[in-house]
Order: sequence, then structure tokens, then C-alpha cells
Amino acid sequence: MDRRFPRRILALAPGTKHLGVALIENGEPVRFGVKTFKGRKNPREFPAVFGRYVQQLIEQYQPDVLVFEEVLYSQARLSPLLRRLLVTVNTVAQRAGVATRSHSPLDVKRSLCEGRPTRSGLTRSVCLRFPLLAPYFKREPLMAYWQQMFDAVALGVHAVSHQGTSAAVTISRAGDKSTSL
Repeated sequence: MDRRFPRRILALAPGTKHLGVALIENGEPVRFGVKTFKGRKNPREFPAVFGRYVQQLIEQYQPDVLVFEEVLYSQARLSPLLRRLLVTVNTVAQRAGVATRSHSPLDVKRSLCEGRPTRSGLTRSVCLRFPLLAPYFKREPLMAYWQQMFDAVALGVHAVSHQGTSAAVTISRAGDKSTSL
């Protein structure tokens, strides 16, 4: 196998309430799920809690690369906490010696959706490609919960097929100048 391309990708779809996680090996999801962070999120303490969990994932799965979604949508862009979590992901991965990549959610949808590039279309496409995930799609009352997992799986699969095409992401901390990663 050509070692220029990562064999094991840890994909994260971060949110302030739920974190979608997927481990992709050789283009296939082998582990996937959702981590829920309950209670109020203290902006000073929560990034450390989040970072410890990401560090545990890195230690457990030993990924070649960690991928995450760029913050593009207005709700996410306006969340200083989410932006701090992305900085935390980068910091933890760098300390662990794991390369990071980011991908636009729209690029992920465009590359994987059968029809219109929507979030529900992405979920359907992921279920068609990986039938073992289909039971999670049918859990309608909990769809918002499972959506983070589908986003992470799609992100990891997209990363496999778009090696080297991710853009550098700019993440700014509240009050700081932008930092290119």
C-alpha cells in the first residue's frame, strides 16, 4: 500500500452538544458513533474536557490523519465555543503528532450526494453506500443526534477520495487574530 495516503482516518463532526465520530480504514467505516456532552458548557472549561476526549480517541485508534468539518454555516460561525473546540482539536492532534485536514461541509455533500447536496441527501447516500448504517437513519425522533455520526462518516469517506485537496482552515479565537492551520 502506498503510505502517502492515510490508511486510518479519524473523522470528527464537532458540535457543542454532540460529537460525531467515525474511524475509516481503507475507505470503510469500522467504528462510528456519537459522544454527547451533557449539561451547560463553560467556555473556559469545556474545551479542555473536549480535548481530553479527542486525545482518548487518538490514543485508542492511532489515526494517520484526523479530519474535521470547516465552520461555514452561520449558526456555527457565530458560536465562539465551537470555534474554540476546533482550535482544541488541532492542538491535541498536533501534540500527538497526527496530521489534521479540514473539509467544507458543502464539498462533502457535493461529492457524496446522489441528488441535491443537502444534509438529508448526504445521510441517504451514506446509508446506500454502507447499509450497516441504515438502521440509524430510521430512528427519526433521534435523527438530530445520529446526524452528527452520519456527518463524520461522510467526512471520512470524502477525505479518502480527496487526498491532498483539503484547504487550510482559518480558525480564530475570540479576540485573537486568525490563525492558519
